[in-house]
Formats: sequence, C-alpha cells, structure tokens
Amino acid sequence: MNTNNNPRKLYKISQIDAIKGIQTPHENDLRDLGKKSIGILRDLDLKRSEEIASKIGGYIDDLDFGEEWTITKQIFPKANIHFLYQYYGDEFGDGEEDEI
Repeated sequence: MNTNNNPRKLYKISQIDAIKGIQTPHENDLRDLGKKSIGILRDLDLKRSEEIASKIGGYIDDLDFGEEWTITKQIFPKANIHFLYQYYGDEFGDGEEDEI
C-alpha cells in the first residue's frame, strides 16, 4: 500500500516504449517468460516471496491491483520494477487463470 503523500506513477511497458495501439516486443517477451514461470510462482507463499525479494535486493509491496503478491526492486532512484502475481480465474474462457 502506498502510505506516503506522493502518489506513484505506474507505467506499462508499452508506455515506456512509447508505442500506441500495439503490443511491444517487450510485452511479448515478458508474457512468454511469465508463462514459463507461472507454475513455480503460482504456489509462492508470502514467506517464500519475502525470501526471493530479499535475495534480489527488493521488498514485498502492495500496488492495490488485487494481486496476490508483488515484489518491488528499485533499479534507479525513484524507478522501480514490480513483479506481480495475479489470480483471476478463467473468466475469459481461454484456459488462463493467472498471470505474472
């Protein structure tokens, strides 16, 4: 949860790449990586995610997107990368229930 008075500015990969209306190659790469890793990350509990966050120099965060967990890592001052796991069920009927 963002408890300070400075609201976060969150950007999607497409906004960073400044590409409108289509997906960037980075989004496809991240989705493919997520699909390969989702089985391992699906059962990650809070204690284990805290261990992983600590090992990469990050911390457990809550971006308030309804995610199960978020690991945040600062890469530059005021610039972070967020790894979110979100379970939403098969609401679209495409066989996918969650994403990273």
